[in-house]
Amino acid sequence: MPGIVVEELPLRLPNINNLRFRNDGRLTALGYNGQVYLLAGAMRNRCG
Repeated sequence: MPGIVVEELPLRLPNINNLRFRNDGRLTALGYNGQVYLLAGAMRNRCG
């Protein structure tokens, strides 16, 4: 799609089933093992 940038994240997570954004904008990764990982980091603006 035009305007979409895809980058690999520099982290290792085992057997992730779902990725979801919380209402506050943080990303959660739901693992097959039942664990929920909260992913937080610096945001980089890529739009000009």
